[in-house]
Amino acid sequence: MGAGRPPTSGNKEWEMKRILLLLWLCALPACAQEHIDKLLLLMQKRLALAPTVAQVKWNNHLPIDDPVREEQILEKAPEAQRAFLRAQFEASKTIQQQCRQNWVSQHTSTFPTAPSLAEIRVQLDQVTGDMLQALEAARPELEQPELLQKALGKYPESDAWNRALEPLR
Repeated sequence: MGAGRPPTSGNKEWEMKRILLLLWLCALPACAQEHIDKLLLLMQKRLALAPTVAQVKWNNHLPIDDPVREEQILEKAPEAQRAFLRAQFEASKTIQQQCRQNWVSQHTSTFPTAPSLAEIRVQLDQVTGDMLQALEAARPELEQPELLQKALGKYPESDAWNRALEPLR
């Protein structure tokens, strides 16, 4: 039987190809969900660094806003990723501001175990790079809002989290 011949019930090769195609098609939603799950996990990981960033800035008497640093990062990113990055910056600053308000009201001095500014930036840069790669991998699946909604059920809502998610919705 030739490769161009239509499948018949007795053609085992065609039957096997059909089964493999069906298995592959069934696996697509799980793969799509994995891309979105990875992106959301990395977004959470970056937000989890925000209190440490706030400690570093507190210890060094630095402002929460760092527009020069943000612009350096944005300049390196493709245009299609910049709104997403801005949302991540704003979400992080939301957490940093909450931390700072608590520390002011509690008259907190310094955080001796906080890393240096250079050390925390290395961590941020790594997570941010991984997150942007995950964003590109998840982009086709993000066109299906139900996949994002399904994944979001695993995460608690907060002002910072909602800000981080804005460009994905």
